[in-house]
Amino acid sequence: MGRVVHFEIYTDETAKVTEFYRSVFGWHIESWSGPFEYHLVGTGPREQIGIDGAIAPFGVAGDQRVALTVDVPDLDDAIMRAVDSGAEVVAGKSEVPRIGWVAYMRDPGGTVFSMMQPMPEAAEAAGAGRDVWTEFGDSLRELGDTVSKAFSGAAGSPQAQRARVEAERAARGIRDASVDAADKARPHVISALDRVSVELGNLAARLRREEAGEATQAPPSSEGEGRGATGEGPAPPPDEY
Repeated sequence: MGRVVHFEIYTDETAKVTEFYRSVFGWHIESWSGPFEYHLVGTGPREQIGIDGAIAPFGVAGDQRVALTVDVPDLDDAIMRAVDSGAEVVAGKSEVPRIGWVAYMRDPGGTVFSMMQPMPEAAEAAGAGRDVWTEFGDSLRELGDTVSKAFSGAAGSPQAQRARVEAERAARGIRDASVDAADKARPHVISALDRVSVELGNLAARLRREEAGEATQAPPSSEGEGRGATGEGPAPPPDEY
């Protein structure tokens, strides 16, 4: 069963519209770093019911103001089933780096929507749960909410309301910066772990060679036979690594 997982709001006034939703609902909105204008929207904490979306200039949906994105496990199959059921392809399958593959369709009533197939690593990350940086950022946001409510309780003045908005905005900024820092640090951590793994492998090989050498040594005899006396004898087994 495909679920709606994303929305897109289209406008010619992206700056005004992003500021409107940011100021009215407190949405976190930031510009995507991709090759075209696209403003990612976070509507609230992940544990709350709801979806996130984006604000973008008019494009594939024509004059339509809003388009919804449906999650599908196999985009190629979903496109064929949609076409067989009377839909038209507006924009064929294309890749969104590190996210998945998307296609835009027009249903039999004329409404444009999109379908998204997540990349395996993206789906795996989503199913693995929230990471520590997200938990940390959301905890800070909850702290900001608590402080802001205290401000509001102490005085319902415009100054207190502005303080609440600023506290929430600061907490969201810290959360996003933490997530970004974790993403940037992850490759370096993996590289360091790889180096440690190699060193441990080398150490294990050396210990095995030494252990094999000690096992093949025989104690010296009165006739001077054995490896301990002559330096000769069976060689240690070949290095397994």
